[in-house]
Amino acid sequence: MHAGFIPYKLGASSSIDFAFRIQSPPHTVPQPLIGIGLELPNGLEGATSNLGLADCNANTFYDKGISGCPPNSLVGRATATATVPIGPALISEQVHIWLTATEAQHSSLELLYDAEGLTPVFSMLVFRGEILEADPPYGEEISTFIPPIETLPEAPYASVVGMHATIGPVGLTYYKRVHGRRVAYKPQGIELPKRCPRGGFKFAGTFTFLDQATKVVRLSIPCPSSGPRRAG
Repeated sequence: MHAGFIPYKLGASSSIDFAFRIQSPPHTVPQPLIGIGLELPNGLEGATSNLGLADCNANTFYDKGISGCPPNSLVGRATATATVPIGPALISEQVHIWLTATEAQHSSLELLYDAEGLTPVFSMLVFRGEILEADPPYGEEISTFIPPIETLPEAPYASVVGMHATIGPVGLTYYKRVHGRRVAYKPQGIELPKRCPRGGFKFAGTFTFLDQATKVVRLSIPCPSSGPRRAG
């Protein structure tokens, strides 16, 4: 697992950078991944409050794809790798994922994930996530439920074996009205504190699989040097 910030500069607007890879013995696929919980460092509460100024919904995704969502609903993007056994072969596919804000049902900010790929894995999958309060030493948790990914008839579910995601202004463009004109701007991201916490910034990832097995990975990002950098 990797977690960090882009850029990594104290007191600056930043994006969360998150990636993982799941390994299994040769010629096998791991159990399907059904849940990811990413716990963020303490001191970043409200980290996503400057993002998702508009909402998108699942019906829009299915009818029009990501192009039907307001630009100001985007909060991040990701790429994932899914693998499924088709007979004796293991088929892998790159999947593009867009993250948007959606109307909240439980928490202050909930997310929709629009995952699009080609067959044989799947053509489109929409699933939800939410921002929750985390237990110390963490601040908030981005909790994501991934439904089982159906493939061909009578074939096993696909397994997500890797993902790289950014949540924040990297690659995003928002729009606002200024004197009646539509003006593009880069949204404010996650504001890092001006002082680095003792021991660096702590992340934790909880991965839940279809057989209910879980794996927890914890890591700390060392405090940055005097110049901007990317944490890893």
